[in-house]
Amino acid sequence: MPLKKYLAAFDASSRLKTALALSLAAGLILLNLFLALPALGLKGVYAGSFLLAGLPLNTVSWGMPMYQLLGAAALNLGLPPASIFVLLHAGIYALVYSAGGLLGGYYAGLASLAASGLLEAGGGFPYDAEQSLYSFFLLLLLSLLLLKRRDPSPGTAALCGLAAGASLLVRTPLFLFPPFFALCGWPTGGDRSKAFLRRSLLFILASYALLVPWALLNRSVSGEFSFFDGRRGACNIITAAKGSIYTMEGDSRLLAGIGEEDSSVKFYVREILKDPVFHASTVLRRVWYILLFYPALFAALLLAAAASREKNKLPLFSLPLYFVLIHSFLSIEKRYFYPLLYLLPPLIAGSLFSRFSGRPAEESARPAKSVYFLSGLSFCAVLAVEALILAYPQRAARNSADHAAFSRAIGRFPRDRVFRELGCARLRERGDDEGFYRCLSDYGREFKDGAKEYFLLAVKSGKPSEIKNKGGEGLDGLVIRMLRELELGDRAAASVSLEEAFYEYNTHLNLLRKETNETDRKLAGLIRQNTSGFWERSVYPALLLWPPRGAARILAGLKERSGLTPRLRELDAELSLLDAHGEFGDRLARGRIFSEMFLNVLGLPPGLLRLIREEDSEKSKKLSDLAAEKMRAGDPAGAEELLSEAVAINAYNPEALMDICVLRLKKKMKAGALEACRSSSYAVYAFPENRLPGFRMLASEADLVSYKLLRSLGRGPEAALVLRECVKRAPADWPGLPGAKAELERY
Repeated sequence: MPLKKYLAAFDASSRLKTALALSLAAGLILLNLFLALPALGLKGVYAGSFLLAGLPLNTVSWGMPMYQLLGAAALNLGLPPASIFVLLHAGIYALVYSAGGLLGGYYAGLASLAASGLLEAGGGFPYDAEQSLYSFFLLLLLSLLLLKRRDPSPGTAALCGLAAGASLLVRTPLFLFPPFFALCGWPTGGDRSKAFLRRSLLFILASYALLVPWALLNRSVSGEFSFFDGRRGACNIITAAKGSIYTMEGDSRLLAGIGEEDSSVKFYVREILKDPVFHASTVLRRVWYILLFYPALFAALLLAAAASREKNKLPLFSLPLYFVLIHSFLSIEKRYFYPLLYLLPPLIAGSLFSRFSGRPAEESARPAKSVYFLSGLSFCAVLAVEALILAYPQRAARNSADHAAFSRAIGRFPRDRVFRELGCARLRERGDDEGFYRCLSDYGREFKDGAKEYFLLAVKSGKPSEIKNKGGEGLDGLVIRMLRELELGDRAAASVSLEEAFYEYNTHLNLLRKETNETDRKLAGLIRQNTSGFWERSVYPALLLWPPRGAARILAGLKERSGLTPRLRELDAELSLLDAHGEFGDRLARGRIFSEMFLNVLGLPPGLLRLIREEDSEKSKKLSDLAAEKMRAGDPAGAEELLSEAVAINAYNPEALMDICVLRLKKKMKAGALEACRSSSYAVYAFPENRLPGFRMLASEADLVSYKLLRSLGRGPEAALVLRECVKRAPADWPGLPGAKAELERY
């Protein structure tokens, strides 16, 4: 049989054509899965854990919720990273094929699929789960817009709007696309224009409708009714305001000279108004650099646009056009444009093949069904996300008053990375170092955290530089190695590790992505001058893995090597009080370190910290209340036994510590009483959950007793400091305040 007959037979068989498309898609998925194995995994979904569990988190709105929630759900369902890759790519490739088929028929779909898969395999972009999810929704929008061309009904317009809104729940670049698309498709003619306006209005409303629950959540968390994430784009906005083409890694707010609470958008507007011509030229230069990312692909797109039979071509190519334009207003990096390697092949192949395909309308029936099926499937996931967003404010408020909420979350979500890490840290806080190390070992193995695995090896090693572990190859591992060498007193080795860590930090985490002109070079120099990020964001979190006395030894070594940054100075001051608190010092320091890790490193709110500790606090308070009854009944021995148990459960129970102070005073144990009284005051002010009006009164009494004890022990200068601090932070309605002020005036 001649080749033409074989081709004709193949062309007439829908089963063979479907089998070829499925085989090609499966082969490309397997090929790219193999190439992406080192990069598999989900990163940055910790806010999704709290959305899923309904626990309060003040940074929950710093990133859009779709990827966060779906990622956290996938992890907690136990889906392996490879299966997540396969599911995402199956959806992406189905839409790539469908979009090409809708525009140019079967062979256009096949060519689109092959081109996208091979571009990915050829290193066009590395795998990133969030970018893949975002690409899926962009492709869904493109496919529905292609369907809208054939069926310009209100229903299709609404579906297009919902797809645009779903993409906004992942990332926000399309926030102006709905009105942009409407302007691109503006028709002429009376009745036709009215119908077009109605459909455009429906498209725009549907696009933003999905963001309303998110705006309500934002208001409940931050007090502001905002449709978008609060902090994520600050780096791009600030560097764009500074005139940079590429974005940066490092502290962009320090570069701009603005604080954490200042608006990066206002800074951007102020800078543009100073020199609008310069910023307009910078936008044009960014467009040029964007085109240089994939010059052959963009050239093919221009060729396809010229070859297209469409009379009004602008709506057809509006999505990639808008995507390039909107990104040109902010600083860029190549990964932002990875979705174009999925979006452009269907437009290119579809436009070119449509000139030769004899029956594109007939061949588009099956792709249309695929698009509608994937729309229904994805919108189910969107509705689930919307339901969780709507319910979050009420769930968070309810759980903030429930002391068992955090423990339940750990039980309900045993595979959750954030809750597991906090559970490990809780063991360290309670003084169970061996339990902490076992927990951290399981955590590092399960979540492939090389830095944690390296830490466990380093703390047992006398020569951490000799450990062969992948965690030791990156910045985290180098920092841990340096800290361990300082703990061991090996200053020379620590200096070498510090230099290596600084090099790694400045090479990957403190730079402008690319320098294209003199403006960029000046900015890059300013960025490199700032080293505080190294100490605050790399050294400080790693240091909190050590127990208090080990951390104190390390800080002593760091002070010899260089000056300490504010947070390290604060931690050093806290650890210097270890001996002052005597027998309570270690547990108090552990609790303080846990608070620092919880609040500063993870960025979690004090309210959730209270939740985590509430169960222990409640048990400890019951015991201290029973001890108070025994004290009133004249049973000091029984009271002391109960108070010891109360402090063992919760080392920062201010009432228990104060009662121990009182009992020791009666026994004339001045030194022991001083330790307990100073610990009681410290427990109030060092732990956010203890800063209550009644406890502040108690702390003032403890300070006053400490002052008197220090004077009686002949430690006058210390006594003066304690009294001064007592007067400074005492509540205005504390009965002892006038007497304390009068005593202070005598100094």
